[in-house]
Amino acid sequence: MHDPIGAFTQIRELYLSDLDTSFRIEDQGVAEEHQELFRSAGALSTDPLLGPQPEWAKDERRAGVPSSGVIPPAPPPRRS
Repeated sequence: MHDPIGAFTQIRELYLSDLDTSFRIEDQGVAEEHQELFRSAGALSTDPLLGPQPEWAKDERRAGVPSSGVIPPAPPPRRS
């Protein structure tokens, strides 16, 4: 995911759009208050929770993977 904040915002806006469609408020002032309330943290969702993700150590098992990136199929299991 390249833009977690943008994804969070887009999903929240989709939910708000669905709420507006399902529960239409005719008074524009009340509708704006409704939108502002749901956009505040803790009403519909929390603020996005993000933390650093460490860079993973190189996996030596991938040393045999061809440059095409296609991993060859595993050999069939041995039967005793």
